Parts: sequence; C-alpha cells; structure tokens
Amino acid sequence: MFQQCLGNGIMPFNVLDSKAFYYRGLSEHEQETGFLRETFRSLQDDYDRFARLVEVVGTRSEGLLLRE
Repeated sequence: MFQQCLGNGIMPFNVLDSKAFYYRGLSEHEQETGFLRETFRSLQDDYDRFARLVEVVGTRSEGLLLRE
C-alpha cells in the first residue's frame, strides 16, 4: 500500500507504531463514518513530519542513504 500511495501522489502513512489508534479507527467506522478517514489523515500527518526531518540523498541505483 505504501508504494501505491506514492505512485498516486498520496502521502503514505505508517500504522506500525499506532496500531491501537488504527484499530480504534476501524472499530468506530460503522458508528462514525469519517472517523477512519481522519485516523488515516492523522497518520499521514505523522509521516509527513517524519519525512521533513529526513533528507534523502542518492539515487535509486545507488541505494538510499538517509541523513538527519
């Protein structure tokens, strides 16, 4: 899903560190339909903040080097 987001110009998100938050979004989806969407938006905001802290250096053929 990560690559699909990038390929479609959508900010990716990471659920690994926020599983409880994600599961809450899933469980509240039927009662409040916008809750899951807002959960994903919040996770996208978290990823965006992380991405701004990291500068990607190099090309795909060289491999990615991350520098803080």
